[in-house]
Amino acid sequence: MHNCRAVELGSFDFSPYGEVHRLKPGQKDIVSSVGDGWSGVFTGKPLNDRRGNLGMTYSTPAPCFVKSMERHFHTKEALFACGSPIVLAVADTKSEAPEAKDVKAIVLREGDLVILKEGIWHDACHGLGVPTCYYWYAECDPAITDPWVAISGGPINLLI
Repeated sequence: MHNCRAVELGSFDFSPYGEVHRLKPGQKDIVSSVGDGWSGVFTGKPLNDRRGNLGMTYSTPAPCFVKSMERHFHTKEALFACGSPIVLAVADTKSEAPEAKDVKAIVLREGDLVILKEGIWHDACHGLGVPTCYYWYAECDPAITDPWVAISGGPINLLI
C-alpha cells in the first residue's frame, strides 16, 4: 500500500495536471464585480473549450483509501469546493492504469479552482476530514464512458 499525504494547492507545481485559479479579487485572470450588498468574482476566460455540464458530487471524507481513478480524453474537468475544503488525488500516468507512485493529493479550499487537462487520472474528491460536496464542470456525453480503473500498486492511503 502506498501512503499519500494531501498538501496545500500552492505548495507544488500543478501545471503537469492542469490550471489553477484562485477565485478572489485581484488574482490573475479573475474579474471582480460589486453591487448593493454583494460582491463576486468569475474567471476571465471559459473553463473549457467545449460546451459543458455543471455537476455536484457528494463525497466521503479523507483520510480514506483510494482504489481507482478515472480520466477523460474528450474534455477538461474543472473542480471546485462549495465552501468546505476538498482533497483531490491526481496522477499523470501515461499507461492504461494510474500508478500508485504517481499519485499526488491536494487540498482545495473555498475560492480554489483547478481545471484538469485531458487524460489526467483523478479520483472523486473527498471532504477534508468530513463528508462534503463539491462542484465540477465538464462536457458530459452519454455515449462516452470513462471507466474507473484500479490503481496499479494501490490502493492509496490518502492522508490529511
